[in-house]
Amino acid sequence: MKKLNFYIAFALSILALQSCETEEIGENSQTETFNDQAQPTGIYAMSIENGISKKCNNNILVFPDLETFRQTAQQLDDEWEAAIDAVNTGIDPKMSDEDYQDYLDAIGFNENQPYIDFEEAYQFCSLRKDILEKEMVWLSQQGEGKWDAAKDPDNHYIWDEERPLLNPQSEVIIKDSIGDDIIYKFFEGGYITITNNDYAELREFNLNGLPSNPDNSRFHPYGIDYDSSEFGDLVAWSNFPDFPQSGGDDPHCTEDKRHEKYFSTGSKTKIKAVDKFRSTAKFFTQNKIKAKTKYYRKKLLGWTLGRTTITANLETFDGLNCGSGWTFNPVFKTRKASKVKAVVCKSYFQQYKPKVIDNILYGTHKRRDDVVKVIDLYDGNVQ
Repeated sequence: MKKLNFYIAFALSILALQSCETEEIGENSQTETFNDQAQPTGIYAMSIENGISKKCNNNILVFPDLETFRQTAQQLDDEWEAAIDAVNTGIDPKMSDEDYQDYLDAIGFNENQPYIDFEEAYQFCSLRKDILEKEMVWLSQQGEGKWDAAKDPDNHYIWDEERPLLNPQSEVIIKDSIGDDIIYKFFEGGYITITNNDYAELREFNLNGLPSNPDNSRFHPYGIDYDSSEFGDLVAWSNFPDFPQSGGDDPHCTEDKRHEKYFSTGSKTKIKAVDKFRSTAKFFTQNKIKAKTKYYRKKLLGWTLGRTTITANLETFDGLNCGSGWTFNPVFKTRKASKVKAVVCKSYFQQYKPKVIDNILYGTHKRRDDVVKVIDLYDGNVQ
């Protein structure tokens, strides 16, 4: 394993340079935990009173700036991918899934180890860990019939890349330009910021959720630059769920989509096709499109994650932004793993908000060559 770790570390030093394109204490009590890993980056973990009982010593991460948050999310994602590629080096591509699983068990390989190491370094329980634990329970309870995507814990509105950096309440602290703490709390439709270490307000959100009429000057919907003159004033909060689909003058032009679908690939195997499109809100500096394929297998006591050769592809047949925006070359990812992701990112420019129309942007998902499913990211239709 030491030799394997060396090659993984070497691969990570290269991947770190690449872009994504190619899981009750007193009200005034808080503790900070520093460690050698945190000091060079300015990242540290701490314990705050957010109204939720803690499972770990620390229940929130603190980042010195937004760029460090983004870079850390990308680096961990690169490490996860590099670990899988490293362990697959030299593996016979014809090795059966059973033999492959036996091999990984024999060497003690865990593809989530980069995340685990990061979380343990900060004694932090992440949203990633929380979702994974709930997902394993949910899978074990599934039968032969149709699975309800709305109940799958993995179908969370927070994307995979940010989950290791947020707590189970989808919270993180990122300092502003003068070093003051800003609490970011994410919801299904967007995020809200809390200043002046107002933990009482944070507890209120965790206890009661969003108010019926939140302060629009602080709430940042996903998929739009909320203070851009292009959109004018925000629509009423009660109508917000429909707003990301407004698409300017074209009612058929949409942004910020997410689709999750399950397909049988055998009597005891399934894949999940996940297709996402995220335009930029103030928190994010990149528009991102993702196709993800996950693989499941049935065991004696229910379903679980499995490992096999799976593929996720992204392809567009015209420019985004309803036919007049940026394009990209098809992205194909195939590997032997429990999940594979094909991702395209583009830098954000305020005057440019990519959207899609019907029959333009597709994600392709398959296990080996047995089952191939093509999903339209506009409406989730299976081609």
